[in-house]
Amino acid sequence: MFEGLEPSAILDEVVQYTTTLLACDEASVVLWNTTHNNFELGAATNRFHDNIVQKVRREGGATRWIIDNKTSLVVNNIDENPVSSNELVEAAGIKAYIGMPILYNDRILGVLYALSRKPDAFTDEHVENLRIIARMAAIAIVNARLAASLTELNAFKDAMMGLAAHDLRNPLSRVVGYFDVLIDDLSPLDEEQESWVERIRYAINQMADLIDGILHYANITHQTDATTFEEGDLNEIATETVGDFTPDAENKQQSLELTTSDRPLNIRLDRLLIKEALGNLISNAIKYSEPGKTIHVETLTIDQEFQIAVDDEGPGIDPENHDKVFEPFTRLQSAKSQRGTGLGLSLVKMIVEQHGGYVSLHSEPGAGSTFRMHFPVAHD
Repeated sequence: MFEGLEPSAILDEVVQYTTTLLACDEASVVLWNTTHNNFELGAATNRFHDNIVQKVRREGGATRWIIDNKTSLVVNNIDENPVSSNELVEAAGIKAYIGMPILYNDRILGVLYALSRKPDAFTDEHVENLRIIARMAAIAIVNARLAASLTELNAFKDAMMGLAAHDLRNPLSRVVGYFDVLIDDLSPLDEEQESWVERIRYAINQMADLIDGILHYANITHQTDATTFEEGDLNEIATETVGDFTPDAENKQQSLELTTSDRPLNIRLDRLLIKEALGNLISNAIKYSEPGKTIHVETLTIDQEFQIAVDDEGPGIDPENHDKVFEPFTRLQSAKSQRGTGLGLSLVKMIVEQHGGYVSLHSEPGAGSTFRMHFPVAHD
């Protein structure tokens, strides 16, 4: 009922549903902030819509009583119960109301009111119906707040990743410069010293790779948020990407082969992102396969899916680690000898899922690995 709405829009919908479903004259709702001990957001079907939060008494009123006791309050004749009256109900000509706590797992979120200009307007059925609306409102409010928190958290995380990468790049450049000057001053080096120099350079290069990987990951992540889809053929993308990586395979004395489907594999896609995903799989296959090995890329149709498979003759992956390899910054112990960031496969997963598909892995230790990108076949 309230799915996908902002909190303020949810409250607007709540009061409208309340007046419709309970056939009452007016409705209002206010949210309570337990941390700051005040009302923070509200809505109403009458003229107090824009300032209802300021009008509700924080202490001593019926609303605060409902919040403190987490219990509904039914007043069927305000004239006989003046304690339950206030400026709002008097100005609106209200003679009866139900005040219902909005609860989520026994946590108070606010109060929902059904209001009538006639006394004795509400029955037990009205109370129960309002309780149901309040429960639905509670779920919607919690979900909306969670979505907003996740959005803010992701934005903060991306900003911190980019900031950290940029701030690390400059001092790392200085480290490289000072290290090169130091090596020049100490030359010539003996065999043991040369060994230590190589280890230090390897560590520096790993740090540079990680910084570049973080920046690239943040860039691709933002790009998936603004994905531009168009009709594209997976065969063409596979052909282009294999061509891009053929020199890398040849430099390692490997064979990079391609078999394409005999029919076009057209889907709605972002061309650059799919090339990025396939490129990561091919690059990994080259990196973790020994010289003389063969890497095979294939596009095919199976059941109701288009697939791109990358098959290598590398060391393989233990089944218990199949899910782990798709997590950001995850690098298996067997891969520690190779430079890398642990971000490539998480990007593959993110991109393919952005296209409505999924990634699978078939691998056993010592038997190589086959990564498959699965895409649903579009039906007219």
